[in-house]
Amino acid sequence: MVDILLKLRRLPVIFGEVPLILRYDLKANSKMRLMKTSIGTLRLLAKRRVGDMS
Repeated sequence: MVDILLKLRRLPVIFGEVPLILRYDLKANSKMRLMKTSIGTLRLLAKRRVGDMS
């Protein structure tokens, strides 16, 4: 998702957010590895930032 937003940033488009109600009481525990996902997202942001500057 982050990669898509970073690519859309370069285009002359307008987009927005749609509110969403999350019901955590109806969900099971998340299986996403938070630390691994966060580090991957930060690496992607850094990679894109360096790519924009060169």
